[in-house]
Amino acid sequence: MKNAAWVLLIVLPLMVWGQNPTQEEKVMDKKDPIIMPALILGVNGSQVYGDDISGYRKFGANTGAAAFIRLPKNFSVSFEILYNMKGSRAGSTEVVFDTVYDYKLILDYIDVPVLINYHDKKRAIFGVGLAYTNLVRYKELRNNKPFEYPEGSPYKPRGMEIVGSVSFIFAKHYAVNIRYNHALLDITNRTLPFSDRKGGGQVNNYLSLRFMYLFN
Repeated sequence: MKNAAWVLLIVLPLMVWGQNPTQEEKVMDKKDPIIMPALILGVNGSQVYGDDISGYRKFGANTGAAAFIRLPKNFSVSFEILYNMKGSRAGSTEVVFDTVYDYKLILDYIDVPVLINYHDKKRAIFGVGLAYTNLVRYKELRNNKPFEYPEGSPYKPRGMEIVGSVSFIFAKHYAVNIRYNHALLDITNRTLPFSDRKGGGQVNNYLSLRFMYLFN
């Protein structure tokens, strides 16, 4: 899965930019609908910065729906609602917390990203914005056994992330989207001695590869 993602990252942009659209095609058509809905299906490679584990090894779904609201001059504002699976996972030979060898953290969220986008109509959509996050499921596995904290879940129920996004349009109605998210706020209530983040906190950090169906 990881190798396939990197192939798509490299090949699809070259295919799209090689189409050489005319100047007229680059401008958003005034006849385009004011609101353009979209369906989203993709995968995250995620990690938690501050848990002493490196690498985007935790894979999970990134799926939902979006709506682009057209603005003047090829711009739009978009709203999404996503079921977004994040967390972290240790490598097979990585030591975690000095003794745990097999570690997996599952953090599932309902996310609501809001982005400002620029449309190069027949080629790409570039976006930047913020995402509100709401934790709906938490599970921690150590050596394949559930681990529970006596005081309950140490992860905050809500948060905020910064989002950078680019979508390459490769056929009518179809696009592939590459996205980077990084939490702006700590996701945990604890101060962790092993965290290299200021204040001993943790933040979600992940890359997404998503396919979009655009109702345009």
